[in-house]
Amino acid sequence: MKTLYVDADSILYLTIFSRSNNGTDFDEIEGAEDFGEVKIDMKPFKDQFKALLWDIKTACEVESAVGNMPKFKNVVCVFTDKTNFRYDIFPAYKAKRKDDKPEEFYKLKKWAIKKFGIISNKVEADDIVSYYARKGHPIASADKDVLKNTPGYHYDMYHKCFITTSKKDAAYFTCVQALSGDPTDEIPGLPRVGEKTAIKLLESFKKPTLNDVIQIYKDKGFDKEHALTMIRLVHMGQIKKITKKGKIKVRLYDV
Repeated sequence: MKTLYVDADSILYLTIFSRSNNGTDFDEIEGAEDFGEVKIDMKPFKDQFKALLWDIKTACEVESAVGNMPKFKNVVCVFTDKTNFRYDIFPAYKAKRKDDKPEEFYKLKKWAIKKFGIISNKVEADDIVSYYARKGHPIASADKDVLKNTPGYHYDMYHKCFITTSKKDAAYFTCVQALSGDPTDEIPGLPRVGEKTAIKLLESFKKPTLNDVIQIYKDKGFDKEHALTMIRLVHMGQIKKITKKGKIKVRLYDV
């Protein structure tokens, strides 16, 4: 029996910041003041997290019942840790992101990991979810990097729909992203190359591969190692193995 792996970082953001936008965060427990400090009532956040997870689980159970997804017995939420191999190979990775999350975020994350899931080690939650999808397990994510980089039939929990990504489409998306980079993660890609330009650069290749991406970088004056770094930053298939004890072995993409 399979397990449903959920990219749960997104559930944390949806829970905390949707409540914040509604003006309902920082709920206080009446009479909890102690020397000027006010305790935060985490129950509403926990309830909302569980409700979102229940919706995801229910949607995927329906799809598994009609045969579109593998049937699963368990649901595991995967959370990203503070560090991963991308910081080692490219120190500028996500360097400009400000850690301005409210206290509730970290409290909710600690609770959710203990109750529902696992935390990544050496990699991001994206990598782990993608790894298990390639092993035939159903997955749910709100991140296009997971949904479009990983072959299979997945639940897009942001748009609340299911999408199919073929092996060909996943490989092509990786090529495009390796060229265009990702501004939100401080992945530069080629200078002045966005998604549309990246697609145009790949048009000259009948069936674009990452070797072709490396060649494009070379044609633009960059060396092979720089091209490999850009590929490794976006590639979702670099986990070699996850042991039964949860130890993760990474093999960086190479040619």
